[in-house]
Amino acid sequence: MSDANIIWNEVNKVNAGVSHGQQAIMIEMEMQDWVNKVKMPPDSKRKDIIDAHALARGWKQSNVDGMQLIY
Repeated sequence: MSDANIIWNEVNKVNAGVSHGQQAIMIEMEMQDWVNKVKMPPDSKRKDIIDAHALARGWKQSNVDGMQLIY
């Protein structure tokens, strides 16, 4: 492997792009189906849609800051 290829590979590791896994894609598709089902207003902000979907699924719990484990 030439030095140019090694440098190119290392630069690509540092400047890596965003990639979504299967779970993220499945949740995104399920959330879109949910939005269509509950008929949220078309001008809803993405953050509001995500919050409403998480609340409907039971993923949001009071007095939990996201860093705690719930048993």
